[in-house]
This record gives sequence, structure tokens and C-alpha cells, in this order.
Amino acid sequence: MPLSTSTEEAQFVLITSDNPPISHTLSRSRLSALSKTFDNLLSLPTGLAADDSASRMELTETSVELEGFLKVMRGEEIVEGDFPGGGTFDSDEEKEGNKVYWINLARMADKYDCPTARLYVTSLLW
Repeated sequence: MPLSTSTEEAQFVLITSDNPPISHTLSRSRLSALSKTFDNLLSLPTGLAADDSASRMELTETSVELEGFLKVMRGEEIVEGDFPGGGTFDSDEEKEGNKVYWINLARMADKYDCPTARLYVTSLLW
């Protein structure tokens, strides 16, 4: 079950490289707790007010590349229907879609140093 984020909790916006960009709002405390990279980043002094650019970050990934990672960061369960191939491996196209989904999640787990996402990938693939 996802952890709820109250409206009073500080939020952080991740902006994708999609055209047009897509914004994903997450809890700052959740980002810090689950990702060492975001923890380090968000602990740096910025000299800016909380509602300025210190509350958002542009990423190099697209929304599709971030999909699984964002689910983990929000505390949501990844289910078979989330995969481009529907979670099955009946055709070459489905196999490729599922492989890309897991590769993207593994890449984001390493890039953003997220042990929870890394554990998710290894536990489901073993």
C-alpha cells in the first residue's frame, strides 16, 4: 500500500526530458529515505526559498524510462499490467518490452543509488 503524502509535507518535482516535459511530484522525505543520491542532493544548502528551483530538478530520462522507478519511490507495487508486454513473455515484442522495463528500473536504481529499487529488481528477476 502506498504511503500517503500530506499536503503539508515538502514536495519535490522531477521533470522528465519528454517533449513536452512531464512533472512528477514526490515527497522530499521519501526521496531522501529511499535514494542516497537524492538524500545528498536535497541536503545541500541552496540559498533559495523552498518554493524556488530548489524544489524541482530536470532529469535526462523520459517518463517511460522512469515509470518503474517512480512506482518504487512512491511505494506502489509493480504489477504485471505495468509492463509494456503485459507481464507475459508470449511473443518477442512482449519479451522485449518487459526486458526494457526491468533494465530501466535497474539503471535508475543504480544511477540514483536506491537500494529498495535494486532489491525489487533482483528479487523479481531471480
